[in-house]
Amino acid sequence: MSDPHPDSPVPRATARQWWPVVTAVLLVLGSMATRSTLEQTHAFDEGASLQAAGKVDDAIVAYRRALRWYTPWGPRHADAAAALR
Repeated sequence: MSDPHPDSPVPRATARQWWPVVTAVLLVLGSMATRSTLEQTHAFDEGASLQAAGKVDDAIVAYRRALRWYTPWGPRHADAAAALR
């Protein structure tokens, strides 16, 4: 594709040139969000099972881990905070 402004010192980027970068960034962010949500859910479930087994100290550690994997849409951060109270 030719540059519409051949005298321009900086070549203009087209959408065709940027889509791989945008796709890669969205893929990385989506992967991070998915991992955060899954780790949060796993840590909360682990804390609940440890609490049911009477291992309160280990349950507290698991609930705190669930809180560290915070995401705004996370299904378990409020439950983990309530379990620590």
